[in-house]
Amino acid sequence: MFIVVITLGLLAAMGVYGMTSASSDIKAAGHMRDALQGQKAGEHALIMTAEALNPASVQALVANMSDENNRTKNCKTAAPFTGTGAVPAASACLRLTEAEMRNAYYVGSPLPPVIDGFASDSFGALNTKPYVEVELSNPLDVPPPPGSGYDPSTTKFTQVTATVFVNVRTAPTAAAQAVVAGRGRLTVGPIQGRPPRYP
Repeated sequence: MFIVVITLGLLAAMGVYGMTSASSDIKAAGHMRDALQGQKAGEHALIMTAEALNPASVQALVANMSDENNRTKNCKTAAPFTGTGAVPAASACLRLTEAEMRNAYYVGSPLPPVIDGFASDSFGALNTKPYVEVELSNPLDVPPPPGSGYDPSTTKFTQVTATVFVNVRTAPTAAAQAVVAGRGRLTVGPIQGRPPRYP
C-alpha cells in the first residue's frame, strides 16, 4: 500500500511538472512572437519612413522639423528648446505616425507604398498589433554628391536621424507586450529653392 501511494504521488508530481513546463513553453513562445513582430514592424517602419521622405514631400517635412510652429516639441530624441527664433539642429524634430507617413508618401507617388500598414494578423491570428511612431531629428545639410548634376549653390540634401518606436499592444492604451526601438541615419532630398547651409 505504501509503495502504491508513493508511486501515485510521484506520478502526480510528474504530471504537474509537465503541465507547468508546457505552459511556460507556450508563454515563452508567445513572448518571442511578440518581440519578433515588434522587430519586423520596426524594420518596416524605417522603410516606410524612407518612402515618406520622397523628393515631393521631403522639403516640407525637413522644413517642419525646424519650424517653431510645426515641429514636435516633446520629442524623446531631441534636446528641449525653450528659446525663440531659429531652432537649433539639436532641437529640431518631427514625429510621424503610420497614417502621416502614408499620407506623405502619396504626395509624391501614385503607387501604393511598399508597407501599407501594420496588420494584427501579420504573424497569424493574434490579439496584439504593433503601434509605430517615428521621430525625425538632428537635420544636417550636406552637398549634392559629385556627378549628380545638382547645383550646390541652390540644391542641398539633408541627413536626418530616424528613430523608430514600436509598442506591441492589444489596444492603443493597453500595456505593451513588447517594446522595440531602432535608429537609422537617412540622407534625403534634393531640397531646392534656398542656399544650403553646409557645416
